[in-house]
Amino acid sequence: MLDHVPVVPPLEDRIRQLCAQAVCADDSEAEVILAELRAALHEHIRFTRQLAAATLNWDTGRSAPDGKPTDKLTE
Repeated sequence: MLDHVPVVPPLEDRIRQLCAQAVCADDSEAEVILAELRAALHEHIRFTRQLAAATLNWDTGRSAPDGKPTDKLTE
């Protein structure tokens, strides 16, 4: 039995699926697929930033532990 099985969030599965579709898409489909992919990537980035901030115990709305603004982290 495995002690640790990596869990792939559904969003990551969706990103992989959209990448595969984009590779095979013709010009008429590509624009729509790439727009969906872009939105999924933005969502994943937002989630990852929030996860990193929570892991580091940062106040995501204000500043990092060193007191510097986190504007770039939470954009």
